[in-house]
Amino acid sequence: MKLERMRRFAALGLALALCAALGAALAGCGRAEGPAERALILGEYSAEERAEQMRRLTDAWSGDWPDYYGGMYVERDSVVVCVTCDPETVRDEICRLAGADFVGVRRVAYSWRRLTEVCAAAEARRAAAAP
Repeated sequence: MKLERMRRFAALGLALALCAALGAALAGCGRAEGPAERALILGEYSAEERAEQMRRLTDAWSGDWPDYYGGMYVERDSVVVCVTCDPETVRDEICRLAGADFVGVRRVAYSWRRLTEVCAAAEARRAAAAP
């Protein structure tokens, strides 16, 4: 049980790292952030509340991320969940799962599953090419 929870938090950490490393690609490939995009980030939560929201989402999905899930990160004082679909179609569900009145939801180009598939394929090619 403890090992499984550690694995889920490690996956969450990897998701956060990927979102940070691939920021431009995940945030819309160079799209300028205007007032509408800034308005997505409205909540103001403490660090403990944000951690709890992220834990609730991770627990709800139990590592079996939805097809639309692209990662999550903290921006300003809110949790932001990256999705490959129209953010409005999943915003209420994500807020309910997080137990929050507001969670930022931002559209991205690639899902978590697609990113992990690409990473796994690259690793397999690297391992096959190693002497």
